[in-house]
Amino acid sequence: MKKLYYLMLCMAIGLSATSCLSDKDNDNNYKVLTKADKEAQLRDMAGIYNGHILFINDTTSKTDSLNISWQVTPHDSTLTVRNFPLKILAQGLPKSASRDLLMQEGGATFSATLHPYAVNSNTEGFYAFWVIPRDYKMEFTLDHEDVSHEVEVEFTDGMTAYTTGYMTEQFYAYGLYLNHEMEWYVLVKSVTVDKTKYMTGRAMLVNGKK
Repeated sequence: MKKLYYLMLCMAIGLSATSCLSDKDNDNNYKVLTKADKEAQLRDMAGIYNGHILFINDTTSKTDSLNISWQVTPHDSTLTVRNFPLKILAQGLPKSASRDLLMQEGGATFSATLHPYAVNSNTEGFYAFWVIPRDYKMEFTLDHEDVSHEVEVEFTDGMTAYTTGYMTEQFYAYGLYLNHEMEWYVLVKSVTVDKTKYMTGRAMLVNGKK
């Protein structure tokens, strides 16, 4: 886990994945993937993962986490979260009925397409990939006190967002895989509840093992 976290940190600050692997690594170890390579990578990554999703809690201004599970299916390059926690979507919303609605228990289905783009020959089983949300949005209906509410979450593949201490950092919708462990970012651009749009700009890190 420590090595995967280190690789993720390197990529987050703008370094290539290969520059973080070891002192002996160089550009010759960075491999452009063929179609067969990509298919093999997705097969290796296939399975059900259990872990946590990390986010900045509005109340404490500190990193918080919730349990999360997801599945990778190689035949259609899909990553699916069956129960994406609604509470996370409330982060960044002002005090309102919309925030209260999202703070209730429950979840929605999140789907993304995986696009493998790199391996490194010095670290067997290390993969890098893009995680692109389907249609860059998630739409669902929430029923609360006999009233139905329409919710739309808009995602992006790159953004500047707040971290702890009110610092900002550039994030991208990529992920890494190593030793049956997977880490990836989900970037929320906005949340719309009953046609009221909130520009939340939240970056969340998902980590888990299968």
